[in-house]
Amino acid sequence: DWHANDGILLKEVHRLLRHNGYFVYSSPPAYRKDKEYPMIWDKLVNLTTAMCWKLISRKVQTAIWMKEENDVCLRTNA
Repeated sequence: DWHANDGILLKEVHRLLRHNGYFVYSSPPAYRKDKEYPMIWDKLVNLTTAMCWKLISRKVQTAIWMKEENDVCLRTNA
């Protein structure tokens, strides 16, 4: 789970992803009925926002973020 352990896996992707790179998240259809899915989604959005990623597309259970080159945001959230 990307949000587990304070988002450690997502933070590693952030470290490896170049500026203007994309991260695509797709959850299985079974998650749609999972009561915890809204909470998981909120955690993902909070983590990616803190890392200054921009959500550029969301369809059903697939989302695409772009890691923008935004030094001001990164300094603010460091």
